Formats: sequence, C-alpha cells, structure tokens
Amino acid sequence: RAGLVFNQRWTLGLAGRAIWFDYRQSELVSDGTYHLEAAYSGLMIEYMHPLSKSINLNFSLLTGAGLAQYKYDHDFRQEMLWYQEIIDRETFSVFEPGVEISMKMGDRSHLGLQVTYRSTSPIDLKDTDKQLLSNATTGITYRYSIF
Repeated sequence: RAGLVFNQRWTLGLAGRAIWFDYRQSELVSDGTYHLEAAYSGLMIEYMHPLSKSINLNFSLLTGAGLAQYKYDHDFRQEMLWYQEIIDRETFSVFEPGVEISMKMGDRSHLGLQVTYRSTSPIDLKDTDKQLLSNATTGITYRYSIF
C-alpha cells in the first residue's frame, strides 16, 4: 500500500495483493501439474482515529479489480508458447473493508494488527468455488512515513 495523508487523518492511495498457491495440482489436466495464482489492486482510502498519543485505530476500504488463473508449473511449460501456459483465467472485482490498530514505534514508523474481509465478484475458474478468494484475513502491518 502506498498513499498520501491529508489532514493527518485521511489517506488516499493505491493498494494491491498477490497470491501464489504453492501446491502442485493435477485434477484439471492430464499432461502436467499447475498452480493457482491471483493478484488484485485498486484505490484505497483510510481514516485514522487516534486513541492516544501513540495508538491509532484505522478504518480502510480498498476497491479494485484482479486476475486469477491456473498456470502450468515451470517443468511442463518449457516447450509452450506464453499463451499456452494458462489453463484457465478469470478477472474479478474486489471490495475489501478493514480495521487496524497500530502503535507508534518511532518518529516515522508504526506496528499494527489488521483484520480485513475480502469480497470478490464470482470467480469462474474450472472446478473451483466461485467465492475462492472471499474471506477474512488477519495480519501484522508495518508503516513507514517518508514525509
């Protein structure tokens, strides 16, 4: 994520995530193995609410678009042209609200805990749940301010 802070409370910027499922699958094809990869990016807006001098409660919203695909593993795609490496591909839209609590660690850095819920449009990949990427996520965040 990268953004500009306005009025010391609002952030407007760009955010994105990528997923590479490192598990070889073979159910859809008979001539090799493949893996799932997905990525999305979009516009992010965030509101920072100070709870104390060193702790903030942040509310964020990301909206954008992404791509999910099944792609042959490297061992099986050496002889293929670039467009033959893809088994199935689908675009999707994403809406991801989140909340984070962060603590000031220094003049320019914050460490926090974040919870988000990613909701996507139906992802129509072969033999795959249409809500494949729609779920709650948690994580640790680190922020560094340049200015």
